[in-house]
This record gives sequence, C-alpha cells and structure tokens, in this order.
Amino acid sequence: MHGFLLSGGKYRTIDVPGSTFTDITDINNAGHMVLYWVDQHGTNNSSIYDGKSYKTINVPGAQISYALALNNADDVSYVWYDATGDDHSAVRHKGIIFKFDPPKAVGSFAWGINDENEIVGGYALTNNGDVSGYVATYK
Repeated sequence: MHGFLLSGGKYRTIDVPGSTFTDITDINNAGHMVLYWVDQHGTNNSSIYDGKSYKTINVPGAQISYALALNNADDVSYVWYDATGDDHSAVRHKGIIFKFDPPKAVGSFAWGINDENEIVGGYALTNNGDVSGYVATYK
C-alpha cells in the first residue's frame, strides 16, 4: 500500500524507503506530513516528512505508535499502544513526546491538533466502554 499526493492534478507516491505500507495522516501549511508505516520486519513506525527526508518520531516505549495529526509548528498528536495492547494519547511538542490519558481513562487517542495548542481525541473509562470526546490544552 502506498501514500499518494495530488499536485497540479497529478498524484505523487509518498513511500518511506523500504516500507511495505505507508499511510499519510496529515499535512500542514509548510507541506510537512505525518505518517505511519510498516517496515520489512512488520514493525509499525511513525515519521514526519518535510518533503525531502523522513524522521522517525515513534512514542518511546510504545509497542505501536500512530502519528495522526500535525499543526503548523510541527507538533504531532498520536495514539500509541502499550505492551498489553491498551491505547493511549501522546503529543510531540518542540521535539519532545509527552504521553497522557484523560483522568480516570483506561484508554485514549489524540486524533487532532491545532495551532492554538489544543488536542482533540477520545477516551474510555472502562475497557470496551463508551467513548467520550476530550479537548486538552498543552504548553
């Protein structure tokens, strides 16, 4: 599976070199993209692509991390999975990744991020329970 970029009425393929799967999840005004991809060993990774090179930005300690959204400061929101398979939220701000869950949540994901330092996502208070939305502010 490949990622495609439409430019001037034409598609351009975006693939992390050596990957077997690439999914571009967001792009900012500078044309930087976040994506997740699978390497030849079946390992999931997240990267930021500036149009020239890919930088891996996995959540430290995560079994799997998916970079989902990107703002114009290149801050990134994620969902990541721990060793037990539980999902959690994370944000990459100024190059540092911070893990978090809303209070009392057993699982969460950070689906979007804006230029006002706000993250949106969802969380559950019990395993397989109802999912509620959240808005979080970071600095």
